[in-house]
Amino acid sequence: MTSIDEFFNKIKDKPYGWHDKEGQLHTNIVPGEFYNEFELRTLEDTNFDNAVCWEICELERKELTKNNIPLKTIFVYEKDNKRFPCHTFVVFKENDNYYWLEGSWIGHRGIHEYNNLKEIFDYFRNNFSDFSKDYIKENLVFLEYKQPVNIKTCQEFYDNALEGKLLDDNSTIN
Repeated sequence: MTSIDEFFNKIKDKPYGWHDKEGQLHTNIVPGEFYNEFELRTLEDTNFDNAVCWEICELERKELTKNNIPLKTIFVYEKDNKRFPCHTFVVFKENDNYYWLEGSWIGHRGIHEYNNLKEIFDYFRNNFSDFSKDYIKENLVFLEYKQPVNIKTCQEFYDNALEGKLLDDNSTIN
């Protein structure tokens, strides 16, 4: 996993933040402002200093794909919550082990090893309070989403992610 470790060391201290349609940096997410003003940056712009989970996932996807490592990009959200708390993350499989590669969730960043996807999902079920204080574990939905193509806005990203494949505790990475 040397190349993955090297890659993670490059992104692990990337500050959390997002850019609006005018290119201005924001370091906090104000829900309405973020939804209306966020603009997803492209992979061609891989040297940006600040990023949100959506952008970090694409950097991770690019690196793992380059190294022919089987992976899934996952969108987790709480259904039936009007605030729509969500997060994206990458999981991959190497040597029969599952890994959660987390480059954006402060306090949880790292390359975490698990036996299966269920264990990763359980971690999220037990720690989603960072995104929603009053969340309901049973309402968390995990979707494998495709790489965003020609997507710039929050709504376009959500639409792409919500078209993803529903994952459950028995899902695997091939």
